[in-house]
Amino acid sequence: MQNRRFPRTTAALALSLLTYSTYAHAEGSGLAYAGTGWLLTNDVAGDGEDRWETSSTSLSVAFLTGGDVMPSTPFKAIELRHTTRLASPQWLGWTDRTDRPIGGTMTFGAYTHYATGPIEWAVGADLALIGEQSGLLDVQDAIHDAFDYVKASEFQRENQIEDDTRIAGKIELGLPFKPTNGLAVRPFLEFAAGVEDFGRIGVDIVLGQFGKGSLMARDEVSGFRYAVTPQEADGLSVIAGADYAWVENSVFFPDEFDGSFEQERIRYRLGASYKKGKHEVFFGNTWLSQQVIDAPEAQRIGSLNYSFRF
Repeated sequence: MQNRRFPRTTAALALSLLTYSTYAHAEGSGLAYAGTGWLLTNDVAGDGEDRWETSSTSLSVAFLTGGDVMPSTPFKAIELRHTTRLASPQWLGWTDRTDRPIGGTMTFGAYTHYATGPIEWAVGADLALIGEQSGLLDVQDAIHDAFDYVKASEFQRENQIEDDTRIAGKIELGLPFKPTNGLAVRPFLEFAAGVEDFGRIGVDIVLGQFGKGSLMARDEVSGFRYAVTPQEADGLSVIAGADYAWVENSVFFPDEFDGSFEQERIRYRLGASYKKGKHEVFFGNTWLSQQVIDAPEAQRIGSLNYSFRF
């Protein structure tokens, strides 16, 4: 068995350094803690099948200068981000070399949010723990044991993606505009390298006040944006979006994978958010196009969040 102490120690050290550097910068620059946001995504809350993009989480902590969620210069709005992502074959417990291998990733990163004119930027980097060392398959096994679900076969466990530790970068550019007071449209571009190398173009649409006055982060699997800092307006909002990506490389599909992964990916999403006072709740579904060329159908996953803002 591989020694996973070094990657885990590296991750813990990197997270500590990120936290310390943010705190140290806050002491000298006026940065202050401003809020926490998260999103949980699972296919059980979508089409109910336990497969492919089976589970993921996003957790963000924001530090702002003077409460400005979108300053005109970098490093005055900082987001620390932690994510997990577990992908699996269509059928757990089987032996099939043409289906995607099990793959887990856990990341620890830091992003800066700022605006240049009408363009919003989110630029950052993550330390990514890839493969068995992420521990995500063990978590899935424990949950499946508790609910008496099928677990990964020995073949699937032995042939999951290999352990690796990488630095990954990501850039997002958004151009928000409001045709009317209750409608917000935000086309965006996204570029990533390190874990998956891709370029993406898409649009987010909000009918209502969701996200108003809040620093927003994007979940990497569902594509939904979630509020990290408190939102300003109460009420019900409907959130929709769509995007297209071209994926050049992916650690989830190693060279020895016997099938063929689909380089074109399309996502459609629809959700609803309700805010009342300190309470915020969100639920939505995302339709994902096939990531394996021979996959029999697309996938639908569900995302949810509840926040109580002190």
